[in-house]
Amino acid sequence: MLTLIRQRPVLKWLLIVLAAGILLVGLTIQFEYTLIPEAKELLAGSDEKQGLELGRLLFATRGCNGCHQFRDIAGTAIGPDLTDIAARADHADVRHSILNPEAEISEHCRSGPCPIGLMPGYAGILDDRQIEALVMLLMHTPAD
Repeated sequence: MLTLIRQRPVLKWLLIVLAAGILLVGLTIQFEYTLIPEAKELLAGSDEKQGLELGRLLFATRGCNGCHQFRDIAGTAIGPDLTDIAARADHADVRHSILNPEAEISEHCRSGPCPIGLMPGYAGILDDRQIEALVMLLMHTPAD
């Protein structure tokens, strides 16, 4: 392979450009999906409106919408639709499900009961403030 690269300088430059492109994509993903949400979280305050905004941000950027739908936040229907979770569960149950989803397996996945291991537990991934913001969002019933 090295001999081929030495014989064809165009191939060398093509590989350099390809590697730079992969690095740029990786840095963009790191920035867009990690650094920007974390910066917004730091700016979020503690009142209810800001807590709900932080919950929306977390739902959209920490993987929740990869499996769940919730009102107008774009998501998929692999796991249960959480739009009406406040009617099915209380604050403590929702918090417990985020931290330890294996404790009770939902019957509301697309194909019936959710498979074990489908949802990761967020204990140690999200801090208490983030968990509370998610629970606040999920339990919030907007005025019609």
